[in-house]
Amino acid sequence: MERFHVYHSCLILVGVVFASMALTTLASEAVSVPAVVQAVCGLVLVGASGYELNQRSPSEFDVGPVGFWAVVAGTVGLLALVVI
Repeated sequence: MERFHVYHSCLILVGVVFASMALTTLASEAVSVPAVVQAVCGLVLVGASGYELNQRSPSEFDVGPVGFWAVVAGTVGLLALVVI
């Protein structure tokens, strides 16, 4: 798997986690502005990363190694916090 696919897959996972956390909050409690904004941002992140995966080629990937590993580590950390 290329770094391009790993990077955008991690961003999709982060977006899914944000959106699902916000949607469960909205379903169980009263509607609040922060929860709505979190849900919208999560869905936009999923949509934008999915679009990039479908429309761009891996040869156009221009994120450096620090940015790449920051996204991967952040995704792993977020998933670990959600599981705990």
